[in-house]
Amino acid sequence: MAGYSKIRNSCSLAASHGFQYLWIDTCCIDKTSSAELSESLNSMYRWYRESMVCYAYLGDVPSDSLERRTGVAGRAFGQSAWFTRGWTLQELIAPPTIVFLDQEWQEIGAKSSLLPTFSRITGIPSAFLQGGDLDRPASPCACRGPRAARRRGSRTWPTA
Repeated sequence: MAGYSKIRNSCSLAASHGFQYLWIDTCCIDKTSSAELSESLNSMYRWYRESMVCYAYLGDVPSDSLERRTGVAGRAFGQSAWFTRGWTLQELIAPPTIVFLDQEWQEIGAKSSLLPTFSRITGIPSAFLQGGDLDRPASPCACRGPRAARRRGSRTWPTA
């Protein structure tokens, strides 16, 4: 199964950081059930917000996508399919900590260190990406312009 290595590597990574439990979208949502899919999508923001850490595996980003000397993410990072998924916005905003991993499961960087890159890629101000006050009238949805044009929604989720 294509998603098995993602599950195995996610479990190993979480265990290496001292976690006993892991929620993973690859296997925890029955995507054939419209009711379960809808409930899950509506609950994801809360799940991400309450997480200790969120690991974002970017299976299409090569290991040389980060300039280690400067910490600047390269072009391949910004072109990852992760940025086009329908639920990336809530996954990017909600968790207090996100660790991004390349196709070799090596750390690219954390949300906090990559904020300028995310803001440039998504067109979303850094304040929102840092978990700013989302109840203000200028919500992330109001600034979705460039990002919305690239976004794809689908009931089938990539395993990478």
